[in-house]
Amino acid sequence: MTYLSALAASTADTNVIFFHASWCPTCRALENDIIENADSIPAGVTIFKADYDTETALKQEYGVVRQHSIVVLDAAGNQQGSVTHPASLEQLLAGL
Repeated sequence: MTYLSALAASTADTNVIFFHASWCPTCRALENDIIENADSIPAGVTIFKADYDTETALKQEYGVVRQHSIVVLDAAGNQQGSVTHPASLEQLLAGL
């Protein structure tokens, strides 16, 4: 399943795409925080992790130019904004 089809199939009110790079230390730190605190993600929010290095079409679609970028979409898949390089899940959620 591609990211676009997974997003289309999502029933969440808010979908978040986290553009992650395995070589990026801040990306790894945020990913670990998301995993460790997954139970604090509110109902209605789904976080997708996209590989910054390979998801070229997805980056182009949402205008992403650097790793550790967060794109926020509504339930219909329309871009609602972004969260600038959050250091934690708490900061990410505060930016929604």
